Amino acid sequence: MAGFDAGFEAAGEVVAMGEGVTAPGPGPPRALLDGYIAAFERSDAGLLEQVLRADATLEATPFRDWQSGRARCVHMLGTYVLGTPGDWRMIATAANGRPAAVVYHRDAGGVLRADGAVVLTATATGVSRVVKFHDPALVAMFGFPDVLADTASLALRRR
Repeated sequence: MAGFDAGFEAAGEVVAMGEGVTAPGPGPPRALLDGYIAAFERSDAGLLEQVLRADATLEATPFRDWQSGRARCVHMLGTYVLGTPGDWRMIATAANGRPAAVVYHRDAGGVLRADGAVVLTATATGVSRVVKFHDPALVAMFGFPDVLADTASLALRRR
């Protein structure tokens, strides 16, 4: 695990699992990922509080700043990122053996465009770490389109 984290941070990269990857199976990691996705899609900071551990950290490449502690993470995301319901869509997948999601953000024209990927470190007591990779090209690496037209059919395709 330490080697993964060191390489993950130093290289600032995520390894997509490739075509045919399925989202994490049932259980605590999947429930935490589903909760994280729901929080963003509903723009609900309260849901974030439920999935993040008290000592959670939040990192986003290429930014150098990071947040530590659930209250600070939730405040930052709620104030600067969440926006309004429907601004974000995420599709569950896996990266580097961890629960992850490809991320889409609604542009000024109302189109959901690739935004990057998020990788979670899920523990028995909640999400301890969130790393967001702000690189739209990662979405294609996971086998998803640049523009999201129909989330229902994509979700079914990835099962």
